[in-house]
Amino acid sequence: MKNWNAIKQRYLVDQVPTRLGGIAANLARVKSFSKNIAHSDLVVSLVEESKIFIEWTANDADIDTAGELVERNYRFSLHCGNCAGKLSGQTQRNGWKLQHKHRSGQIGF
Repeated sequence: MKNWNAIKQRYLVDQVPTRLGGIAANLARVKSFSKNIAHSDLVVSLVEESKIFIEWTANDADIDTAGELVERNYRFSLHCGNCAGKLSGQTQRNGWKLQHKHRSGQIGF
C-alpha cells in the first residue's frame, strides 16, 4: 500500500507546471498501457493516482487551471465508475486510449 502522506509531502514540493507535466505523463501511460488487457489493473491505478495528483495540484493552481483540473477530475469520476469493466473489450480500451491521449495533450494549459 502506498504511503500517500509521504507522497503528498514530496509532490507538493514541485511547482504547479511540474505537477501538470507529471499528470500529463500519467495520462500518456494510461494510453500506452490500455493497449493490453493484462495491464487493466495498472491503468486503473494510474487513473486513481492521477485523480489524487489533480486534486493536490488544483489547490495551488490559478483559478482557471484549477477549474479545468476540477472538471477533469469530475469527468474521471464519471468515467471510472467501472474502470475495470470498461477495459474488458478492445473497443472500450481503444476509446479509453483516445480520451486519455486527448486529455494528456491538454494538461499543459
